[in-house]
Amino acid sequence: MFVYFWFPDVLFTALSNFDWIAWIAPKNITMNSIVGFSNGLGFNPVPTFDWNVLLFNSQDPLMVPFFNTFNKFIGTFVASMVAIGIYFTNTYNTGYLPINSNRVFDHFGKRYNITRAINNKGLFDSAKYQAYSPAYLTAGNMTIYMFFFAVYAATISYAFLYHRHEIALGFRNFIGGFRRKKNKEAADLTEYTDVHNRLMSKYKEGES
Repeated sequence: MFVYFWFPDVLFTALSNFDWIAWIAPKNITMNSIVGFSNGLGFNPVPTFDWNVLLFNSQDPLMVPFFNTFNKFIGTFVASMVAIGIYFTNTYNTGYLPINSNRVFDHFGKRYNITRAINNKGLFDSAKYQAYSPAYLTAGNMTIYMFFFAVYAATISYAFLYHRHEIALGFRNFIGGFRRKKNKEAADLTEYTDVHNRLMSKYKEGES
């Protein structure tokens, strides 16, 4: 690794950003939006020869199960299709910006200058914001926020579909905790009894 580091980092930096498909037609905006490595979607079968770049903000495929890596690949592919749809339909003027960037832009296509939309106390100033520009997101960034909000709704649905019984039991135990029951065995029936609970029930309270 020490020897190889010098090749992509010093001698031939294209090994880290091996954007060879974009080199075919460097002025083709449409193609670079799809295959571009930096501000494109990166549809490139051989995007890099640098292991550090390959694992940037990702999981080591040699350490995690294949289904985990494949699941992430499918999610990325679907999200890319959504970003392409947003970009090429120019939804919310995304067609005037790079297809994939986490930066926020103004109506000139420049990086958004937040100081022009706040007052001297650092608070949002509506008048200055209206005089300057709305904030514009790229198609890729907009897709990320879309899925962020979808995850919140999916979390509630997932909890209901797969864990509703445990949640209901937890609420019953919570309410039952405020009630004094004469029969302790009857009270124990309302508690969640998995394998660990059943094994530990053989010991008296306070024993180790």
